[in-house]
Amino acid sequence: YGAVGVNGAGLLVTPGTGFTEIAEQSSGESPRSALEAAWATGRSAVNPTWSGSLNAGILSVELRAASAPWPRRAS
Repeated sequence: YGAVGVNGAGLLVTPGTGFTEIAEQSSGESPRSALEAAWATGRSAVNPTWSGSLNAGILSVELRAASAPWPRRAS
């Protein structure tokens, strides 16, 4: 899962290779900004692109299923 924030308005962000865009929304505020979220299965890098020379921040989280049940603690 990845989320990208940019300091511009409109649909500016293109998801990285293999990622599917969940949503992209402009804030409608001043200063202008936009937020985009995307997801993928089996991808190790979130690599979105955006148009123009904009400041941006990217947050990515990798979620994995456990290969075995978590160990239980003795009561």
